[in-house]
Parts: sequence; structure tokens; C-alpha cells
Amino acid sequence: MPSAAAISSLASVGLGTVRAVPRPRVAVVSTGAELVEPGQELPAGAIPDSNSLLLAGLVAEQGAVCTSVARSGDTAEALAEALRQAAAGADLIVTSGGVSAGAFDPLTMLAQAQRGEETPVHLDFVKVAMQPGKPQGHGWVRADDGRRVPIICLPGNPVSVLVSFTTIVAPALARLADVDSSLPDLPGRPTLTARAAAAWLTPPGRRQHVPVRFTEPPTELVAGSVAGADAGDRIGAQSGPDAAPGTGVSWVTPTHRLGSGSHLVASLPAAQALAVVAAEVESVEVGDELPLIPLTGSCPSGRPVRVDAP
Repeated sequence: MPSAAAISSLASVGLGTVRAVPRPRVAVVSTGAELVEPGQELPAGAIPDSNSLLLAGLVAEQGAVCTSVARSGDTAEALAEALRQAAAGADLIVTSGGVSAGAFDPLTMLAQAQRGEETPVHLDFVKVAMQPGKPQGHGWVRADDGRRVPIICLPGNPVSVLVSFTTIVAPALARLADVDSSLPDLPGRPTLTARAAAAWLTPPGRRQHVPVRFTEPPTELVAGSVAGADAGDRIGAQSGPDAAPGTGVSWVTPTHRLGSGSHLVASLPAAQALAVVAAEVESVEVGDELPLIPLTGSCPSGRPVRVDAP
């Protein structure tokens, strides 16, 4: 929905009508018989279904409409039915879990069971050189009205879901919304830069997306005891709310001391951006310049956030 200011501006230049594009409609499906409704008692081997809430919220943050949220069991038949129902009234289906290509992963079993052009579901899986989010999948399901509704299959770990949605699903939603792909601030693209306030190792041969938060500059930099004391002059000083006080430069640190592991759920609430580290980089050192993908709906940038994560 355009803002009131945008509508007023259009009217002020004499426009009575404008071309509008419907908001993309997205259905969410979480896979796994172990998932239970958050807040309910957990039987042995069960876990709360947090991904459904995460995906539904991310869809809304991108301006799309979440048409349904469903959970599927661990059989190909149950998943096929869940996808068929999700396709009704949806332009895209996003699933989480079951993409590791194991023999008993429901998406893998469904892909093996559905072969040929006339089948109602078609799925393919790939390995992407990124961390987290290496296993990914895509395909389509035939809706009851005959449409082929595209499916994007994400991993099941919450950090992988966040990273995969930001880098893969969000750009797809922008395409469905007919957003100009030449725009520099297209979702999923780095639009900010900052310097690393902490050092960490990176996985060899894979692009890393590290949940980070804005923070103060390192104390040794403030004291002028490191070679990068004039870093602000070399970066091209960044001012405004993203800048750490007193430096003219933004500084970021991972929201979890263990980095970007897909299981580090405690890193999510404080994450303000994803720091992108190229596949050929073996380690990040204090003061290194990093491209950032801002996270929609995160805490106000430039405001340090403290999280006592385990």
C-alpha cells in the first residue's frame, strides 16, 4: 500500500490513475513430523515450529501477503497434499526443512515419487556455495485451477532460513512485484558498508553471510594503538545513524560469538544486517571493510545491541 505522502505527490503532478501491481501472495509450509505449535508441551523428539512464524513475518516485511501457514508430516503423500492446498490462491510457496537430500527427507522422497511431465509436483535440489544455506531446492506444484505455482525450498535451521530468504526469496518477491531489477537497493543486495569490530574465520570456498549488529569501534582503535586508526579516512567516512559515535565509520560485530552457524538461533533477535564475506576470503580481521545487506524490520541501525547469547 503506497504511503499517504506518495499518493499526495502523485495527485500533485496531475495523475488521476497509476499502474498498480498486486502484492505477491506467498504460502508457507514447514516440513517435519517433529514440529509442534509453539507453547504446547513437547513430546520426546519434538521441537517448536519457529520457522513458520519466521517465514510469515519475513514475507510481511517484504510487503507480500502470507496466504497460509501449514505444517507437513514426513511422508511424500502428506507433503504433496500440503503443497496442493498451499497452492490455492498463492503465487509462490516457500518451504523449510527436508532439503538435505537424505533418503528419508520428505522433499527428497516426494521428488523421487513424482517423475514425468504430468506429475503434480516437480522438485530439484542444488548445493549453493554459501554459509549458512548450502542445500536449496526449487520446483513447482500444479494447483487445482491448473496453474504451476513455483516453490522455493529452504533449509530447516532458522539462521539458514533467514539468510536464504534474504538472499533468494526476497529478490524473487521483488521480481513478482515487478520491481525494477536495475535498482541498487533491490532486496538481497548489499547496500551498506562497515568495518569489522571483531575477527573471525570463514569457510573455504563458500560465501559467508554473518548476522551482525552495529557496535562501537574497538577500544584499541579508539586508543590509536592499531594500524587502522585512520580507517575512517581510508573507507570514505560514513556519517549518519549508521556511524559508530566519534569515528564517522560504521562498525559491526557478529551477533553470536560462534559466527554464522545455521544452528545459532540466539543470533537472530539482535541481527541488524548480514555481513557478506567473499568465498575466497579465508578470515576477517579487525578493521576489514564488509558489504552489508540490511535486514528489514531489524533494530534501528547505529544503535548497539547487547545480547547475552549462550
